[in-house]
Amino acid sequence: MNAPITTTKLGAFSEVGRLREVLVHRPDLSLQRLTPENCKALLFDDVLWVKKARQEHD
Repeated sequence: MNAPITTTKLGAFSEVGRLREVLVHRPDLSLQRLTPENCKALLFDDVLWVKKARQEHD
């Protein structure tokens, strides 16, 4: 017999509710590929300084 599947309710369900947890990762190569030409399409307001972002993250 298979074990029951449990689900966790993940996602953003309110724009004004309390933020309980955040998952982040260290800025990496993907941000180095961000350019002024593609940043809007990738939903960024501007290009990031990756070196500074890494320092702030660490």
